[in-house]
Amino acid sequence: MRVEPPVPGRVATSSTRPLQFAIAGLYALTGVYTVAIALWKPTWLPVTYSGAFEVGSFIAAAASVVAVIGATRRWRWLYNAVFVIYGLGTLALVVNLIRLATGGASAALSAEAVAFEVPGAILFAWMILLARRGLGPWGMTKPAG
Repeated sequence: MRVEPPVPGRVATSSTRPLQFAIAGLYALTGVYTVAIALWKPTWLPVTYSGAFEVGSFIAAAASVVAVIGATRRWRWLYNAVFVIYGLGTLALVVNLIRLATGGASAALSAEAVAFEVPGAILFAWMILLARRGLGPWGMTKPAG
């Protein structure tokens, strides 16, 4: 019986921990904000939708908790999901900036969306930069040898 040597995992770089903490921090902030809004019960929300809004908010908060845990544990699937989410968020940022500039839709809601989309767009750009440098998920590199 032949035993294969274990395949070495990826090695953390100087970008790994800051990227992890930035993504975990943004998701922690988003989760807290989502729960606060659900408990605050916005006055613009019709009473008939209140329960669904609260349930949806707590589901989003639970997803934020999963994202924080996944970022600290460097889950590869989460990195890929976050990459797609931040990419789509960057496109939404462009749309919301156009809405703010032209006065379309609700300016207050667009401004709030922009406030959360800007950090996501910055992290998306950071993730692209790391990929262009040949680094894998979470800014990690393959071991030498």
